Amino acid sequence: EEIYRAWAAKLPEVDWSKVISHINEEFSGVPFETDWRTPERALDTLFKYATLYANEPYSILHDAGGDPFVEKPFSYTLCAIPVDKTLNLTTAQLVKNESDNHELLRVGNVYANWTGVIDLVFRSKDDHLWPVDHKTTSIAGPAYYKSFALSGQFIGYCAAIQHLLGEKPAGLLGNFIVGRKASAKGKGVPLEFTREGYVYEQWQLDKWRYDVVNHAEKFIHDLITGYFPANHTSCQNKYGLRKYFATCQAHPADRLQHLMSDAYVYNVW
Repeated sequence: EEIYRAWAAKLPEVDWSKVISHINEEFSGVPFETDWRTPERALDTLFKYATLYANEPYSILHDAGGDPFVEKPFSYTLCAIPVDKTLNLTTAQLVKNESDNHELLRVGNVYANWTGVIDLVFRSKDDHLWPVDHKTTSIAGPAYYKSFALSGQFIGYCAAIQHLLGEKPAGLLGNFIVGRKASAKGKGVPLEFTREGYVYEQWQLDKWRYDVVNHAEKFIHDLITGYFPANHTSCQNKYGLRKYFATCQAHPADRLQHLMSDAYVYNVW
């Protein structure tokens, strides 16, 4: 964020003292691998990135107040889902800051909001808007990059920009930082910086909204009925079985006890 704000303000250089301060703040109190995920490596990565892309071929967008579109939060309502029922759930179970209210909750409508934070928005030389999203990965290649063409996050960010600014973006720029921890033999992937542009048509933005609203309506239906159908499509992936696989196999009456066991511990990413 500090790097982009410096570029947006056309400062002669980035204030690296602020960058270091933010990095130390992020790592403070968080366990990390001493030879891989470290503040020093984070700083080295950002410095190399800033050096490589010091002369960007675009202009960072500013809002009406002059603030650059950097780490821009957004939130707006996609739909209202009519319920008009008293649920078999208490207010304390569903409403934030109502932990002492144990009355059954009466619901009129449920509003589905699309909310998030967009890393960056720029205007290209051919006068098109492009949001940017940053990804760090240890696995790259043609299939990895191509998979983001269908990313609900990427398409949703384009939909958000269109809603907020009244102008459809041409697409989204994926900004990828690739690296891998060195193996026992010292092999690893040096830092690589790759960019991929994903062009989205209006029909894709419209379909994204339709799909999200449909998912929201189904979720509220399941919440009202108290039954969520199982979905096992993600129980196994290229890394193997998911950590909750055994819980899904357990009898429903035993699952809570299984989740409360020491089988699940703090996960360091």
